[in-house]
Amino acid sequence: MDTRRLKLIGLLIVGTVGLFLLISFGRGLVATNNAGFYQIKQAAITGKMTVIDQPGTYMRLFADVHTYQISDMHYFSKSDLDGGKGSESDPIHVRFNDGGTADISGAIKYRLPSDPERRLKIHQDFKSYEAIKHDLIRQTVAEAMMQTATLMKAEESYSTRRSEFTSLVEDQIKNGIYDVTAREIKTADADGNELVDHEVFVKRDAQGQPVIRKSSPLSQYGVEVVSFTIKELDFDATIEALIQKKKEAEQMKVVARANAEKAKQDA
Repeated sequence: MDTRRLKLIGLLIVGTVGLFLLISFGRGLVATNNAGFYQIKQAAITGKMTVIDQPGTYMRLFADVHTYQISDMHYFSKSDLDGGKGSESDPIHVRFNDGGTADISGAIKYRLPSDPERRLKIHQDFKSYEAIKHDLIRQTVAEAMMQTATLMKAEESYSTRRSEFTSLVEDQIKNGIYDVTAREIKTADADGNELVDHEVFVKRDAQGQPVIRKSSPLSQYGVEVVSFTIKELDFDATIEALIQKKKEAEQMKVVARANAEKAKQDA
């Protein structure tokens, strides 16, 4: 009885090990690509790389396989919507030309190239999908934001030039970083004292188009920007105080005008 029981236990162990080996062996033989993704397959012996872009199961034959999502969102936000990956999804820090700083939250939706040659090129340069998100998408957005911030004061990005700020960032993400030049602007205060300010302007060609100093990496790799949004500009304490004072001053003006109108009507 004990011998039969030992044999049964032995068969169960052998069967379990065999099942795991079969599953592992099967995974090495075949692989599956899901809809909305494509895979780069590097052959086990020859090292030849091919693009698998059709959904379904195919012969893997122990090849090295890397999976890429065709279209995705990258969030840079305090709410950490990008999966809790720490600094990879933090807001992007910028400094404006008046010295004010801000942490900018938002999102970019992008689509990887459909051309097989470009897909192979982007794999050769970045090696993985996570590297594309951080080293290509995020870095391109961050560089465009930091360059745009030098073109205006912090308060302008909050009020009069908010939509322009977003538009300039998106354009530089798609097309490349602008070439800029600085000029001295001389003004006088209430007492007649001369004030010298420096403003940064975008260089433009004969047709009035911005001069591109550095081409966009996204355009070089054929990555399409589907949408780009800026949700929030979280300014430093000094700029926040200035903005709050301006709000209070505007509110006081509104109240004063309302009181004056009421007095006129009463009279």
